[in-house]
Amino acid sequence: MFLRSVVGKLWITILILFSIVLAVLLFLLIQFYSDYYTDNIKKKLVEYNQTLTKVFDTYGFNQELVNIYFDSNTEKFETIVVLENGTTFSSVENIDYEKAFQYVKQDPELLAVLQEGSSVTKNFDLPKEFGMDVNSEGIIIASPFEFGGRKGAIYSFEDLKIIKESTYANIRFIIIAEIIGFLAITVFAFFLVSRVTKPIRNLNKMAHEIAQGNFEQKIPVATSDEIGQLTSTFNQMSQQMNEHITALSLNKEHLSNILSSMIQGVITLNRQGEILVSNKIGDVFIQLSAFENDQNESFDEQHLPPVLSTLLKKVVDAESLQTSEIKLQDKDWLITMSPLYADHQVYGAVAIIRETTEEKRLDRTRTDFIANVSHELRTPLVMLQGYSEAIVDDVAETQEEKKEMAQIILDEAQRIGRLVNELLDLARIEAGHIVLEKKLVHLVPYLKRIANKFQGLANEGDATIQVKIEPGDPSINLDPDRIEQVLTNLIGNALRYLPSGGRIEISQESQRHGMRFSVKDNGSGISKEDLQFVFERFYKVDKARTRGKSGTGLGLTIAKNIVQAHNGIISVDSEVGKGTTFTFFLPY
Repeated sequence: MFLRSVVGKLWITILILFSIVLAVLLFLLIQFYSDYYTDNIKKKLVEYNQTLTKVFDTYGFNQELVNIYFDSNTEKFETIVVLENGTTFSSVENIDYEKAFQYVKQDPELLAVLQEGSSVTKNFDLPKEFGMDVNSEGIIIASPFEFGGRKGAIYSFEDLKIIKESTYANIRFIIIAEIIGFLAITVFAFFLVSRVTKPIRNLNKMAHEIAQGNFEQKIPVATSDEIGQLTSTFNQMSQQMNEHITALSLNKEHLSNILSSMIQGVITLNRQGEILVSNKIGDVFIQLSAFENDQNESFDEQHLPPVLSTLLKKVVDAESLQTSEIKLQDKDWLITMSPLYADHQVYGAVAIIRETTEEKRLDRTRTDFIANVSHELRTPLVMLQGYSEAIVDDVAETQEEKKEMAQIILDEAQRIGRLVNELLDLARIEAGHIVLEKKLVHLVPYLKRIANKFQGLANEGDATIQVKIEPGDPSINLDPDRIEQVLTNLIGNALRYLPSGGRIEISQESQRHGMRFSVKDNGSGISKEDLQFVFERFYKVDKARTRGKSGTGLGLTIAKNIVQAHNGIISVDSEVGKGTTFTFFLPY
């Protein structure tokens, strides 16, 4: 990890550069010392040979005089003097003259000095024949001379061992300097690089924090150089990113809140059918679709409902809005899917899913309402028209017949009036225009008075009406006129379905949070199929089971709305052949 870091890389780079510089310096120094010493030795050897030649010219070829010269010369070199007749002598101790002369004769260049009188300078390996302990590299200068008509050659040579020793000493010195330099450079590099890379390490740490989502970090700017400028720029970038991320988060939160609060489902898809965004209603739709298709699994973006897959294909192919209506889990759904564009190409689609069950129910209710009102009005209007024409055309011959027809016309007119009044009451109640005038009502006289209103009709059918009130003087705040309207509708319905000799019981019971009222009869009862519809407008059970004229079908609807306006609850319990019980609860 250290070698991969910036500090490690810079340290290695500096060491490599330092090593290369020292290696080049070592090579140049060795070459310089070698050339310098070699040239110096060559120069001195030439001068030495020239001096020795002058000695021969002055004193002749006298070995004793030459030896004296050899001994007295401060600059001593190893020398071999050879005459053309093979006479040889040397300043080298322990030299084998015969083998030395044979070595000279074997080298064409050295032999040419003796025979042709040319000078030669060359590097060569000094053999043992020249008195050396071992073969070694040296320099030889060969110079010709003459005296008394005789030719000879002076072979002066010098061992280069000193140059090698000097070179080795330089190498050791440079190696020691390199080791010291390595240590000094390492300390210096770590000190310098640490100072240089500290802002970079801080930037790396800050970048890591930003990657983790922390945009509040700031690095102090310690210098004004490029790294300081980079640090300042990085701080500005972090601040701007923080502002942008905050703005994006707010926008995302607003969008999420909007999508969550929508009553329609929203599902965004790409071209491959993968779900990108979905709100709660959209998730519910997908779960219902999965359950409907017997997948029986929770929301999973890998299982797109078939209807959405089909619509998506149509949207992508046609690049236009597509709609579809389906029924799912006994609910009606309307799906509208629109294409989404990027660079003038469809990259996906957004589906708006809306449950239309209530709308369709209201449409059916509205249609049924118009049909029922028309039906309820048509019959009395036809009778009004028919009997009116009969009176005008003098169809009724006697006064009694005319009076009977007029009574029918009056009954039908009253029926129309009741229907219109109930429709107006229902409209006002559902529109919230009803104003309750609550007051404290004592229930004993109140319930008995309402029961007495139906005593005459009960006597006609040989029926009895019984009022059961708990002991004491129970009372409650309510709108007496509206609750009387509720009880009147319930008792009237009970009388219509009550057989001869039947019984109606009106009861009251105080409870913890309110008061419960019930109207119970032992009439024909209501089937389970009809129970769920009894509070709907114009709904009537089988008219064949009524004991007289049927109502308008609005009484129970009005009763339910009045009870709800009192923040109460109304319910019904019935069994065919055993009777029906309507119960409503009013809170205190």
